[in-house]
Amino acid sequence: MCVRLTLTRRRRSRRIESAMTTRRYKVILEHERRGGFSVYVPSLPGCASQGETQDEALANIREAIALYLWSLRDDRLPIPTDDTLLSEVEVTA
Repeated sequence: MCVRLTLTRRRRSRRIESAMTTRRYKVILEHERRGGFSVYVPSLPGCASQGETQDEALANIREAIALYLWSLRDDRLPIPTDDTLLSEVEVTA
């Protein structure tokens, strides 16, 4: 039974790896008042992270995105595309 379970996990892991593709998602990086940065992915609800530096926050969100997508694949749910539109507006106040 242990051997069968191990083989099943290996096959499943290979299927997940073979289904992996490179994807791009827009992230929102915000400077926190008390220091550090928070970052989130508008196209992936609940996918957020933080870091002391911008580089650390971006590295952490990459890992969070990878885990988020892995979880969706594992549950056989669709992978969202990035439909986020970014725009900048100017306001006189």
